[in-house]
Amino acid sequence: MSFSQLPKLTKPICRTVYERTWGKPAPAWIALEAVLAALMIPHDQSVDEAISHAVGQEWLVAEGQPVTSLAITEQGVATLKRVVRRAPPRRKFPLA
Repeated sequence: MSFSQLPKLTKPICRTVYERTWGKPAPAWIALEAVLAALMIPHDQSVDEAISHAVGQEWLVAEGQPVTSLAITEQGVATLKRVVRRAPPRRKFPLA
């Protein structure tokens, strides 16, 4: 299944998890609240559906019931790279 056939929020959630955890040792967990804040969206049923779909496709792993933390899988990274075809964001380090 391609990203074009997914619940609307699946790709943005996967991309945000990837971008916010890039460069950290796998699995790099991020709080669901942080992902939703970055996307500026509320936690509702569409978020749960998108996460459930991504977990079912093995693009994300989730922790907690209800979900509190997410991590992207190697398969999720590979799928994003095929879709996005761009490098991950560069980290900005202080010049101090």
